Parts: sequence; structure tokens; C-alpha cells
Amino acid sequence: QYGASVQEIAPDFPKTTFAWGTDVNTFGLDNVYAYTAAAEEGGYVNGVMAAMLTKSKRIGVTGPIEVGDAKTYIDGFVQGVTSVDPAIEISKTWTGSFSDVALMTEAAKTHISAGADALTGSSQSVVGSIGAAKEKGGVLWFGTQADQTSLATDLVVASQVYDWNGMLKEII
Repeated sequence: QYGASVQEIAPDFPKTTFAWGTDVNTFGLDNVYAYTAAAEEGGYVNGVMAAMLTKSKRIGVTGPIEVGDAKTYIDGFVQGVTSVDPAIEISKTWTGSFSDVALMTEAAKTHISAGADALTGSSQSVVGSIGAAKEKGGVLWFGTQADQTSLATDLVVASQVYDWNGMLKEII
């Protein structure tokens, strides 16, 4: 979401290193470092687990904006689910916001009311989705980016955890 700004500002500050993600485009500038996560890999594994654990054969996905690692995670998740059982119904909602917890909560509640017994999603606003799963009870959660177990210890099956140490060492 900040790519255009980095591309515009970085040439004016050649001795400053700009790091932005999740993308791979450095715009050909020596002082821009782009980074991304292979989110689709953990997404695939989470999708396989979700497909094996769903009883209703309905899974809900709540995402922010269909870009970057949010998109690749969800793409991998969907591929994982369909590799186990292509008949499982996967409903996706893109809220258009990385930070609107209320929208994410409502999206998750909609999936749950339609019969989803497993959910996943991406962005910092998934606390709303996890909260909706916790409120309903019995709805499994598959996380990404960070360990989300503390938000619903009885419902979080697994979380893909990003480790940015290698990227930070490379930048430094």
C-alpha cells in the first residue's frame, strides 16, 4: 500500500534505506529493499488441516485487501483445502481494510451463520474474526503472521509465524 510513496520519495534520500513489503519491487533503486513472505506455503498447510477437521464442509475466509501476503496466504489456504476435498465450500470476504476490526468481525459472523465451522484470515484486524469464532464457540481458527493462540486457546489449531530475522540482517 506504500509502494508509490516509496518510489516517489526514495530518490530524494539516496543515503537512506527504505524497506517495504510485502512486495518484491525495488523500482530499480539501490536504496530500496523489498521483502515478502512465502505465505502461501503455510497457508497450504493450514488449508489441509482445515479440510481434514471441518465437519460442516464449510470454511470461511476473512481478508483485508486482495494483495501481498494476505492474498498469497489465502490462495495457498484455498489450494490446501481443495487438495483434500474439492467439494468443501470456501467463502471469502475481502473487507477492503487492514485495520477495520468491526468489518472483520461482521464478515466472520456471516461465515459462521452460513455454517462455517472453520475460519482463517489475514491482517491485524483478524482479532475480530477470532473474537467472532470465540463468541460462537466450536469454530476452529487457522492463523497467519503471528501465533494467535492466546486470543482463543481452545479454537486456534495452528498459526503460521513469520520470522523476519533473516530479512532484517540482510538489510542491515
